[in-house]
Amino acid sequence: MQRKYQITTDITDTVGKVMLGQTVECARCHRPQVRQDQPEGLLLAAIVFCHVSAVSNIPAPKGDIERKYEAQQAKWEEATKDIREKQKAILDSVREAALKHHKERYLTDSREAIFKPKEQWTPQDRWVNHRLSYITDEQSLTAYLRDTAKQSD
Repeated sequence: MQRKYQITTDITDTVGKVMLGQTVECARCHRPQVRQDQPEGLLLAAIVFCHVSAVSNIPAPKGDIERKYEAQQAKWEEATKDIREKQKAILDSVREAALKHHKERYLTDSREAIFKPKEQWTPQDRWVNHRLSYITDEQSLTAYLRDTAKQSD
């Protein structure tokens, strides 16, 4: 409910500043009630925007540049399909060790959260592990292969 209120008041503020040329932040604090003597900002929030819902699933139309990029990307994907499958097979054979190696590269205070069992996580541990999952990709795991190859020289 608080998020809906925040979105509504942000929309009201923006429309007031852009279309009316004035701030209507008073609509943020005052309880919207439809009355004849009420300032426009409060009516704007109460009537116009109280039933607005954010819509984020409407795709934007693609332009020429985006279509060209997607065509080039599809060509690249097709041309590199075999090599990427071979790379994945190599990485899959050492994935557990590579993930451990990747986790060990974190600062000591983060490492404690990373290696802690999930059922013992604190909110801070959840955040650290969330960030870890966000940045852990195939590239970060290939560092294990580079690092172990250098050690064997």
